[in-house]
Amino acid sequence: MRPLTLVYSYCSQPEMLARQYQEWLAYPPGICIIVVDDCSRGTAAVAVPRPEGLPPLRIYRIGVWKDWGWPMARNLGMSEADNTWCLLTDLDHVLSAENAAKIQAASLD
Repeated sequence: MRPLTLVYSYCSQPEMLARQYQEWLAYPPGICIIVVDDCSRGTAAVAVPRPEGLPPLRIYRIGVWKDWGWPMARNLGMSEADNTWCLLTDLDHVLSAENAAKIQAASLD
């Protein structure tokens, strides 16, 4: 299987990010995750407690608030992705571990 990167934009959604963490704990090896905070006015993504055992995770934060910050967050996430196979999705869409494994399996050379 080829490595897969999931890219999420984040905007003041600490409960949803915590929910994602619980699902990500069950992800198969080879999946990396990038979360880009679009300069949330509420709880920053980096402040959300992370459980042990998550897949490789990088969190970035845009330093200036813009009403249209989420597209900037997605673009930054894609520019930081190391893998050629990426999935852009929204933080409120929970990708089950089962479906993550199916997507990863479909990304064969």
